[in-house]
Amino acid sequence: VIARVRRLMKIIALVCLGLFFLIAVVVVLTPLRSFNALVPKDGNVDAAAEGVRFGDDPRQMLDVYRPANAGMMLPVIVFCYGGGWDSGDRGGYEFVGRSLAAAGFLTIVHDYRLVPEVRFPAFVEDTARALAWTHANATAYGGDARRIFFVGHSAGAYNVMMAALDRRYFKAAGVPVTLREYLTLMEAMAKDLAGRRVEDFYYLSRAALVKD
Repeated sequence: VIARVRRLMKIIALVCLGLFFLIAVVVVLTPLRSFNALVPKDGNVDAAAEGVRFGDDPRQMLDVYRPANAGMMLPVIVFCYGGGWDSGDRGGYEFVGRSLAAAGFLTIVHDYRLVPEVRFPAFVEDTARALAWTHANATAYGGDARRIFFVGHSAGAYNVMMAALDRRYFKAAGVPVTLREYLTLMEAMAKDLAGRRVEDFYYLSRAALVKD
């Protein structure tokens, strides 16, 4: 009997060790998706749209999050994630979309083309196109197209700044000139997204940086 118990305990230990190893591999290989799976979902947020195309390339897609049962004319955030321009996908940043939507924003999280498949400035152009799509379609999801916050983290912050400050990208993407009056830039580090309220971030008006 004792031998059987010991054998059973060894089997249980091996199974637990295998599960631990599997979880560790998943976390290492896909940390953001693992974070999405582990973090409790906010019940007051809806994934209003998933995999919406803003271009012909498979990487030119976006997801839309909004507060559940919210009214119209919500402030809008377009979030561009980082990753060194060679990695990342919008699915890994579901927690960002849901967190910002829970704070009262219509939130767009978009993908962009990556190197080495493309070279500069393709990823900046995609970021401008995502903004153009947002401006044209925000109202349909209850957003206010005159209150758009352009948000970037790391490489995504570069995309945001370049797209906003070099007006050639907006012009090519079809972003209306009038949007310059309303657009706000915000560079948000991941630690801020996790630990601070959105209204505590530093906002920088594009109008203060670029003048006609």
